[in-house]
Amino acid sequence: MDLLLFTCLILAQSSFFSVAAINAFDRRILELHNNFRSFYSRKLNVADMKMMVWDPKLVRIATKLTSSCNVEASMSQLGLDGSANGFGNGFDNGLGGYGVNTKAAPTGSMVLGMISEWIMQYSYYSTDFHMCLPGHKCDAFMQMAASKNDRLGCSLITNCGNNQILTCVYSPGVSIGDVLYKSGSICTKCDASSPFCKNGLCATCNPSTQTCDCKKTCAIGARMLGVLDRGACACFCTSGFGPNCDEECKNPEQYLDYDICAFVTDEECSTQDQEMAQMLREFCPEQCVCNRRSVTYESK
Repeated sequence: MDLLLFTCLILAQSSFFSVAAINAFDRRILELHNNFRSFYSRKLNVADMKMMVWDPKLVRIATKLTSSCNVEASMSQLGLDGSANGFGNGFDNGLGGYGVNTKAAPTGSMVLGMISEWIMQYSYYSTDFHMCLPGHKCDAFMQMAASKNDRLGCSLITNCGNNQILTCVYSPGVSIGDVLYKSGSICTKCDASSPFCKNGLCATCNPSTQTCDCKKTCAIGARMLGVLDRGACACFCTSGFGPNCDEECKNPEQYLDYDICAFVTDEECSTQDQEMAQMLREFCPEQCVCNRRSVTYESK
């Protein structure tokens, strides 16, 4: 992929996404992110890339981090893990973990150029090992490209000596080793929180008032694996697994000396404790989803 192509697309489609109720500068930053994610999703066949929305709470965090003109020190004081241009998971104010990107540049620099430097790091990301190539940084790119990152807040401080500093905070944030996205036809693996498709990104939509685009088929080719509720853009799988019923049903690797799912019972799978039920569906889908087709599941 060519960075110039990315940048041209972003410049040409500055109004690609309609965003209301935020100021023009914030809207521009959000559009830059969503335009990049849309292009990246189409170019690499990303099936679960979420549209980002602007979050005022994350703006306040970004402002607090940037106001001292020393983002690394501010992150340390606030309890954020990782470097200033890296991973901010584990800091919790009720929203969960965060990712943080920051860039300093001479005062008056174009924000597009500052964000483009984060995009440029895509050259150093290994899709095979889900990490940066040895000796290179790509963590800023990872925050921008992680499909699950759906909330964004940024702050630009212009009075740091001769420099300005842009800081963006992402939620829920991505950690080293995380798989950035699921591969497949665009929007076919959107989860229940944003099941529809808008400009190549998973998004919310109200079918009663809007024309909503659902890309799910609940099938592999001509082989039907479930029933599609087009109004909710949700698959009810009769076989297979995942939002489009086209994934193999298997428990994720746990890197433990024992199998925590081996002794899970039907009774535990059907617990009324929603938090526990969700955890079992996530970590033990073989026992609590695929072997119990009466349980409706949309993978998160």
